[in-house]
Amino acid sequence: METQTSSQHKLPGRYFIGQNEIAEVLGITSNAVSIAASKLGLQSQRLGKRATFSSAAARTFFEERAFKYPREIISFQMLKGGSTKTSSAFNLAVRLNQYGARILAIDLDMQGNLTDAFGIEVTNGPVFYHVAAGEADIKEAIHKVSENLDLIPSDFENSTLDFLITSKRFDLRRFIANALAKVRDSYDFIIIDCNPALSSLNISIALSCDRIVIPVNPDKFAAKGLKKTIEELERVSKEFGQPINYNLLYTLYDGREAISQKYLIEYGTEYKDRLIPTIIKRNADVKNALDQKKSIFDFPKAPAREDFDLLARGILGFSPKGGNS
Repeated sequence: METQTSSQHKLPGRYFIGQNEIAEVLGITSNAVSIAASKLGLQSQRLGKRATFSSAAARTFFEERAFKYPREIISFQMLKGGSTKTSSAFNLAVRLNQYGARILAIDLDMQGNLTDAFGIEVTNGPVFYHVAAGEADIKEAIHKVSENLDLIPSDFENSTLDFLITSKRFDLRRFIANALAKVRDSYDFIIIDCNPALSSLNISIALSCDRIVIPVNPDKFAAKGLKKTIEELERVSKEFGQPINYNLLYTLYDGREAISQKYLIEYGTEYKDRLIPTIIKRNADVKNALDQKKSIFDFPKAPAREDFDLLARGILGFSPKGGNS
């Protein structure tokens, strides 16, 4: 697939995974990883004092041990703004990519925060609106961010996407699925950052993805937004006669705060198996990383780093020794 390459493109450390991290997942020593790399003809990269490997190299390690990458379209949706939707989508995409997964991230929020996080600047290139309007092929809208990691960026052109869908009377059940059909087989995961709105676009995304992740925080406005988001998903499911798979991702958790404990119990009791076991701790480094166009994995001591790692491992289905669980 031919993709655009941003003129600002550099390859930061966030796109490499540590040799020790690969060893931990595989259940072997770091020295064993080094020996295996030599046998496979894989080159490590030095980042400071760490030996690291690219996404493609990591993929080779895991596939050599019979690991099969899952295939999922995952969207992040939440009607309340400021729910950590973008930062969660971004850090998950980066970590899955570090583990060797082939990722297409799609920014469908007109504010373009996910686009900005990846350091991509949209000038005259097409965004998803132009694809939907028939003005560009979807492959023309794809920017290559790094090895095994691509992005369809967003800008304010996408603010009229919903009007376009309604005026053209697109089939909501198939609109997103049809748009992605040309590129679906090129990726393990397609991760979509949605706008915080009740919209035809989000309905079509919900009907086309394998899993919706709803980030939710420990406050009453997030709880209200969560309830409304779930009500909408269940309405869509009933109207279109199609089950919609969704999970809650509890973020901004602080074990020192009574309110964090209160909402953990509340969400766990009310939504039970819908609540993802991994909890993302409140951590200023998550916001700082986005501001610096970095991921949480550029901050070795950040508490949330381990949380996003566990989230990615769970989605990949890693067993203790790196095979499929």
